[in-house]
Amino acid sequence: MSFQKLRALVIEDEAPAREELKKALSETSDFEVMGSADSVDDGYDLIEKNQPDVLFLDIEIIGGNAFQLLSQLKRMNIPIPPVVITTGWRDFDYAKRLHNEFKDHVIYILNKPFWEEWTVHYEEITEILFAHRQMERLSKTENGLKKLITISGINRQSFLIDPKVIFHIRTGEKGSGKIQVVCDHKTIDCSMSLNEILAILPEYFIQISRFAIINYHQISMINNSDHEVYLSNGDSFIIGEKFLDQLNDLLQQ
Repeated sequence: MSFQKLRALVIEDEAPAREELKKALSETSDFEVMGSADSVDDGYDLIEKNQPDVLFLDIEIIGGNAFQLLSQLKRMNIPIPPVVITTGWRDFDYAKRLHNEFKDHVIYILNKPFWEEWTVHYEEITEILFAHRQMERLSKTENGLKKLITISGINRQSFLIDPKVIFHIRTGEKGSGKIQVVCDHKTIDCSMSLNEILAILPEYFIQISRFAIINYHQISMINNSDHEVYLSNGDSFIIGEKFLDQLNDLLQQ
């Protein structure tokens, strides 16, 4: 599988460190340096204009710091790319604070002088970024809408599933027993709760009892006398009394 080069921006106020990082990135086969800056204002303009794949960002820069720059981007609704924080040991605690407060964006802390053990840092950063890009590609349809969801299985496994192939999610009576996600090709033993799964499912999944969630599009019949719903794969469930009217209202829409 081939990837386009990752478009990088370097924001660093120390000229020697900035040029060294640009040179190191440019000599790889994975990165293309789109530009560099030494200040909050210039960095903001570069990010807004170029929309990079990764940002190498020093903590202390002219006119402020990394926290101020990232906060400004967030406030202005400008997408924040994956961020590699570059820092000296004296600023390491600040780097950890950034990592915690911008945990969805800061992917790596690169200690200066970063040219020491550069190969190790480079391989770790590249793997994180390519994994991030791959996840985005797998999770989107052609029109940009999310297609896949991640189900956490037992033994720290993660499954990427197209929700359309899920028939139902069930658990044991009175909450006992493991939760299972039943698909058209396999059944996944899940470590998530019903509430956690429901939160990531599309709107066509509906809860029919305390113990089951079903794919609305897979309903084949409802027996109102027995309060039972049948799915296209042959499975059936008792509908909870509090859920029966909701389900019938949905079917009449």
